[in-house]
Amino acid sequence: MELENKKNDERVQISIPGSEILEALHSDTVPQVYANGFIIIRGNSDINIVWQQHGKPVGVSQMSFTLAKTLLQKLGGVILKLEQATEHDFLTTDEIDDKTKEG
Repeated sequence: MELENKKNDERVQISIPGSEILEALHSDTVPQVYANGFIIIRGNSDINIVWQQHGKPVGVSQMSFTLAKTLLQKLGGVILKLEQATEHDFLTTDEIDDKTKEG
C-alpha cells in the first residue's frame, strides 16, 4: 500500500499489519491494558514488566532478553520518528518527576 508523505509530497511504501493484528486491536477477547507506569523485574533468563495504572498493577508481560532488546529498539525508533515529525521531544516520566519535585 502507498501513502502520501505530507512533508515532501513523495509516495512511500508502508506495510500494513495482517488482518489478525487489526482484529486483535478491536477484540473483546484479547486482553488490552492501558498503563501509565511500570516496574521492570529482571530474572536470570528473562524480563518481567508489571504494568501499572495510578500505581496499581493491571497486567504483567514476560519476555526473553532478546525480545526485550528488540522491543527497546522498535519503541525507540517509533518515538524518535514521532519526535522528528512533530519537532517536539517527549519527556520521560522520570524527567517529569524530576521537574515537578517540590522543594
